[in-house]
Amino acid sequence: MKTLAPLSNIVLVAVTCLIVVTEGLPVGPFYLAFTLLMFLVPVLTVVALARRSSAGGSAVRMAAAVGSLVLLAAVCWALVAQYPSPEGAGVIPFAVLAVLTPALSVAALLRALGQRQPRADAGGRRPTAVLFGGLLALGAADARAQFQGHRVRFAGSTGSSRRPSK
Repeated sequence: MKTLAPLSNIVLVAVTCLIVVTEGLPVGPFYLAFTLLMFLVPVLTVVALARRSSAGGSAVRMAAAVGSLVLLAAVCWALVAQYPSPEGAGVIPFAVLAVLTPALSVAALLRALGQRQPRADAGGRRPTAVLFGGLLALGAADARAQFQGHRVRFAGSTGSSRRPSK
């Protein structure tokens, strides 16, 4: 879902751009606002999903989730207002993309809102880094204790070879 939601939003913006370039800007004010929503909400959603660990990330995610819900309502309104749909081979796939993208975005954004980012300790490190560093330190101390008193002899080196004391 982390990849599919931004990808579907990018595809939705690209297809909307192609439609605006080939068909021109809409005439009515409602359809002009709808076209603006089709551009801005997916861009905001991609930005919100990309900002995982920033301080204001939850406010941006919440705004993107509300925008996606408004976009979903606007898409449903446009589908009902345009019923019998215009003819063309790409109308049905565009309608499916336009309905599924905001729904998928809302799910991804709400999931990202539910996940809390781990807090950093006083040194600015994440808990996983502290745990990993602690495990490395324990491993190094254990290795030192096991091989204390052993001298490693490399091939071709001169020097005495001591047997480990027990």
